[in-house]
Amino acid sequence: MGEQHTLVSLVLGIDTASFSTHAALVRDGKTLSLSSAEDPRSAESLAKLVSSVLTEGGVGFEELEGVAVTCGPGSFTGLRTGLATAQGIGFGCRLPVLGVSSFAARVSQEEPSEDIRLAVQPCAPGEFFTLSYRIPAAAKVEIVSDIE
Repeated sequence: MGEQHTLVSLVLGIDTASFSTHAALVRDGKTLSLSSAEDPRSAESLAKLVSSVLTEGGVGFEELEGVAVTCGPGSFTGLRTGLATAQGIGFGCRLPVLGVSSFAARVSQEEPSEDIRLAVQPCAPGEFFTLSYRIPAAAKVEIVSDIE
C-alpha cells in the first residue's frame, strides 16, 4: 500500500541550501514570520532564527504540525546543518519532516509559462547547480534537464 499523507497547516520552514539561512513559520500557505542570517553552516545561528520566527509568530514548538527543509542541491555543510536541525525538531516534537528540493521551492512561486527557463544555484566559489524547466498552464513544474 502507498504512503498516506496528511495536510498540515502550521509548518516551520528551514532553508540552508545557499549562502544564507532562512527560517519561516507558515500557516495555511501564508507566511506568519520570516528571518534570515548570512551563515548557513552555523547551527547556533539557525537555532536563533528558528526561535525568532516562533516567537514572532506567537507559536511554541508544541503547536507545530510539521517541519519542511530544503534538501539540495546546495552547500553540503549548510544542507547538513539544516537537515540535522529539522530532524532534531521533528524527532523531539514528534512531527513529520518533509524534504523539499531547493529548485522546486524556488520555481514554485513563478507564474506558468511555456518558455523554458533556467534556475541557477551557487554551490561553491565559481561552481553552480543549474536546472532547465518550464511551468505549463496546468501549473505543474516540468523538469527539462538537471545539470550539476
